[in-house]
Amino acid sequence: MKIRVILATTAACGVAILFAQLLLSQQGPAGPNTQGQAAAGRAVYRTNRASCHSAGLSGRESPQLAGANFLSQRGGKTTGELIAL
Repeated sequence: MKIRVILATTAACGVAILFAQLLLSQQGPAGPNTQGQAAAGRAVYRTNRASCHSAGLSGRESPQLAGANFLSQRGGKTTGELIAL
């Protein structure tokens, strides 16, 4: 009887591990932009915005564009609303 319980438990753990690996191996969508668009946006940011907002988006002369402070100051505004400011 103990052997059956051990075998059943081992099998259940094995199935759980395989299922977890399957879930972790699946990737979600890449996002709304292609890699080319992201690279182009990065280049434009570095050329036109990094000197004020910093290369790491942490802000210098202009507000930071990432992190907890940015999220709290954003106030639920959409990206379009932030750009219009």
